[in-house]
Amino acid sequence: MSSSENEMDCDDIIDLDDFTGSDESDGESEYSEYSEKSDDTSENDPEENFEMPWTSNGIPRSVFPFTANSGVQVNNLNSVLQIFENFFDNNIIDLIVTETNRFAIQYIAKNSETIKQQSRVRKWKQTDSNEIRTLIGLLILQGVCPKPEYKMYFSRRQSIETPFFPRIITEKKISLVTEIFALCRQFDYKLAKVLPFLDHLRNKFTTSYMPEKLIAIDESLIGWKGRLGWKQYIPSKRKQFGIKLFALCESSSGYMFNFTIYNGSGTDYGTKYCKEPITSRIVLSLIDHLLDKGYRLFLDNYYTSIDLIDKLVKRRTDCVGTMRINRKGIPKDLKTKLSKGKTIARYRRKNNDSKMARQEGRFDD
Repeated sequence: MSSSENEMDCDDIIDLDDFTGSDESDGESEYSEYSEKSDDTSENDPEENFEMPWTSNGIPRSVFPFTANSGVQVNNLNSVLQIFENFFDNNIIDLIVTETNRFAIQYIAKNSETIKQQSRVRKWKQTDSNEIRTLIGLLILQGVCPKPEYKMYFSRRQSIETPFFPRIITEKKISLVTEIFALCRQFDYKLAKVLPFLDHLRNKFTTSYMPEKLIAIDESLIGWKGRLGWKQYIPSKRKQFGIKLFALCESSSGYMFNFTIYNGSGTDYGTKYCKEPITSRIVLSLIDHLLDKGYRLFLDNYYTSIDLIDKLVKRRTDCVGTMRINRKGIPKDLKTKLSKGKTIARYRRKNNDSKMARQEGRFDD
């Protein structure tokens, strides 16, 4: 698809190709929180109550000018290490050090009677920033050099030896730090243990880089088969079990600009768009930093609705996406079953184009 500024914009175009009345969803959109609320319209605003008509003729639409300053927003990022340290800066490392040491003291004091005398936990010595950086670096390296068992990284057998690991840190020390590792002192709600870290990363993602014009929102699945109350099963994904998150990414590079982790009914979508339907709330909360800048957003049929598109257009954001036939505002003639190979399309003007056309009395039938 071309990203040329002169192409016809298709944010309000509904094109049903080979529609047979069946739902073509990926199996990713079955969420217990899903609800389709009625659109909120103001009875006091004649412009809000004015219903823009659908037409059978394609009409050229103006494209919102792209005004964002896309690209890297942080200076002096000239190496992979500098980029990494931009995200894992001293603030997050110091947080990990503080909370890990605090949790170790708390854990030992609380379980002093049950911890065995020979347990390595009793030999705990406070960790520091260098040790935490070493731990993170070795965890990344384990992804580059995968082995079936953790102990193999510290094995002295020549056939499987990895000399770099035991030369940097002992197995007992890294195992102990991993066991005591902590990020937050409050564990009374979902994601509490990692929430400060997630907030830090989200802030870094949104301030370090500004995406190009074409962006997309979709679900992503982080593979996980352990015990977790909000673990998801999505058959269409490569890793079918895991932690689901809603992500806004740059189309060209895949850079994740913003994200929300789904954890059931307690998922935090923010309070700014709390009156919106859940699907619109997901989209608007993720794209909030990029509104009014002329972005073009791509969505699948779980999110796309007439009401959402209208709201995005009012904030100078174009939208392209498939749409379910039962969405509110769909023209009635599009809901009829079509034979294979036939298509039907309807068009509608943007808000700004419609107001001008209304004043001039030039709506097409």
